[in-house]
Amino acid sequence: MTRFWQFAFVGLVLAVVYLSLRSSPAIVSVPLIPHGLSAWFDRHDVFKNLIGFTAVGFAGFMAVGAGPSQTVWPGRDRSVVLLVALGGLIVLLELLQVALPRRTSSVRDVVVGWTGVAVAWGAARWIRRRGQNGRGAPHS
Repeated sequence: MTRFWQFAFVGLVLAVVYLSLRSSPAIVSVPLIPHGLSAWFDRHDVFKNLIGFTAVGFAGFMAVGAGPSQTVWPGRDRSVVLLVALGGLIVLLELLQVALPRRTSSVRDVVVGWTGVAVAWGAARWIRRRGQNGRGAPHS
């Protein structure tokens, strides 16, 4: 199951980077997303960011599992390392949008992205704890 989450995480990161750095902020022009859904996202920009970063974060936290990191930050929980990395990615993507003609950088988008990652972190921790308590939740 961990391999699934790893592939999902990489795919979602690539999708978020692509959508964040496109010249147009409109999702409706992306052919792989159904028109009704993309039009709704374009009208509700906050939810676009919240759902996108929650999905990326959740896949990432499920992929790394729990336990100490041995390489990046020795002795630190891998999910904390990922939490910091995703927070940095959100800021970086917003700053890169300054250089794009039809894009704008927004503190609100950073806060919404961080909120999505925090929600994902809490949800993944909750699911892992349920699995450790033997309540039938999926194991990583």
